[in-house]
Amino acid sequence: MNAGTQLDNLSSVLSFEEPAGYDPDTDEEIPLGDMLAGSEDDPAGAAARAVDWEEFLGTHTTIRGNGD
Repeated sequence: MNAGTQLDNLSSVLSFEEPAGYDPDTDEEIPLGDMLAGSEDDPAGAAARAVDWEEFLGTHTTIRGNGD
């Protein structure tokens, strides 16, 4: 996305809606965004869901602001 590479025609910007291929089963176009998106669960999200938040929050003290 650098201006110099774009001026030299070494790069380009495409929409995620740009057709990037075809589904061999349905013969429908597949948008670029669908090809780049992962179907796997995000490891950080899975870890956050696995935390026992009640236990975690119970191990921390309350932070009080000025005037409390």
